[in-house]
Amino acid sequence: MFETILVPLDGSVRAESAIPIALDLCRRYSARLLLFQVRTQPHPAAYYAEAMHLEELFRALEKNSQEYLSRQAALLNGRGVLVETEHVEGHPAEAIIDKANSLKNGLIVLASHGRDGMPRWIMGSTAERVARHADCPVMLLRSPQLQSAPPPAENV
Repeated sequence: MFETILVPLDGSVRAESAIPIALDLCRRYSARLLLFQVRTQPHPAAYYAEAMHLEELFRALEKNSQEYLSRQAALLNGRGVLVETEHVEGHPAEAIIDKANSLKNGLIVLASHGRDGMPRWIMGSTAERVARHADCPVMLLRSPQLQSAPPPAENV
């Protein structure tokens, strides 16, 4: 049914929580697992940093991305699934959609950060954009919201 299962990773534990589910689906459908990361361009202020030239900055970001994806893939060795990695530079939602649309019989397994209200309005929702615009099925995983500590009990 699916030939490739795409898991977008941003380096967060929440994004990585999609890997076990994708791994199970890969086994079930004899699909390959594609761990995918999108590097966004540095903030414009970084261009003026004296400590590092722009070319060195981009090389460092690319190296970090390669190492991160290699570590993630190494954790999956011996699990009976072909694991591939890819990283690109661009806008996360658009790059994920473009990659997914280039796959034959693909599925995206994506963990949502679960923002609501003002944070979602300000930051947008990559997961929502991917779910709305990808030409392939999208499995959107919502992890439980981090709960704040309950208020202390009042002394009576």
